[in-house]
Amino acid sequence: MQILTYNQLDTVKIKAPFMKREDYLALGVRRSIVEAAERPQVYDLFEKYLAALPKEGCYEPNILSWDYRERCQPAYDFVAVDEIQDLTNAQMALILKSLRHEDQFILCGDSNQIVHPNFFSWSGLKSMFYNRHADRPVEVFRVLQGELDDARAKDKTDKSLSSHRL
Repeated sequence: MQILTYNQLDTVKIKAPFMKREDYLALGVRRSIVEAAERPQVYDLFEKYLAALPKEGCYEPNILSWDYRERCQPAYDFVAVDEIQDLTNAQMALILKSLRHEDQFILCGDSNQIVHPNFFSWSGLKSMFYNRHADRPVEVFRVLQGELDDARAKDKTDKSLSSHRL
């Protein structure tokens, strides 16, 4: 849900787990998939959704991640996250906060396989990390361009296995 999405990872700058009504209504045309005239009704629906959560015994993963950030303690030496394109910034910030050393992680994903539309982009992710560490150099950040050819790899493996007869 776009109202739950921020384009910054620095949770110090974010004051709530979701956008205020006025912030959502003020989004530019390139930042929203909803027409400006329809946004008030979308936000009304969002508020009804928030009210229904506790009544139904449900939770919103992004809000839960936001709520747990204060309780999260560094516990892991390294974290590998796959399908990063399906996480929100609050979820990603919570995962990174669990690290003993903030730069010991690897993020993997494919923006062509987004399951939950959240305005993910590799350039946005890179910008968040560069902005987060503007006071010091950032380690190498690489984005694989292109696609992996699974068919060629499978064919090569099949040929290799077939040459080793029992």
